Amino acid sequence: MKKTAYVIFDMDGLMFNTEALGERCMRTVLAQHGYTLTHEFYLKMVGSSGKITRAMQFAEFGEDYPHDLLAHQTHDLMQSEIKTHGLEIKPGLMELLAFLKQEKIPCCVASSTRHAGVENYLQIAGIQDYFQFIVGGDEVNLSKPNPDIFLKALEKAKVSSSDALVLEDSINGIKASRAAAIPVICVPDMIMPPKDIRAHCLCLVDSLDHVITLLK
Repeated sequence: MKKTAYVIFDMDGLMFNTEALGERCMRTVLAQHGYTLTHEFYLKMVGSSGKITRAMQFAEFGEDYPHDLLAHQTHDLMQSEIKTHGLEIKPGLMELLAFLKQEKIPCCVASSTRHAGVENYLQIAGIQDYFQFIVGGDEVNLSKPNPDIFLKALEKAKVSSSDALVLEDSINGIKASRAAAIPVICVPDMIMPPKDIRAHCLCLVDSLDHVITLLK
């Protein structure tokens, strides 16, 4: 594997166990309003932008679905859970960040979450100082699987695609990294990418600390 000069992290499902938390909170809120959220439908939304998931929910639940109200309530419930219990950091994250800091390899978070939301989560977890750059979903016109968010990450650091590495858990994220011509390692979360998607990855690892061996 070529020496990496820049590591780009996805956030939800890769760094934090927020995808699973989001599903639990959304299911609770929807049930309070008479809607049933299936695991299968939630998985279809993972890794997509708010605009896309909004359209998916109207298609799933009907034109009268009170999306904005339920999204707001889901967000509030998630924040309450995080305030009470903290953010669950994925295995190996702290070890990998410590290694990258030691090796003086700059890092970026490139997430479909808004920039301010990314900053908030990094601060809650106490890891904001490990990241030199952030690209939020509100900074680009097209979300994953389009390459825009990763291209913006390259632009901010002034690094070429061949010198960077993306760490992703989602199918859309892997597609986006491929479209940006950036090598990608997959760390699966809720979804195991199918074989044709895995073929685009340098490799698949069980946890983030396994990336350290690959970077040495």
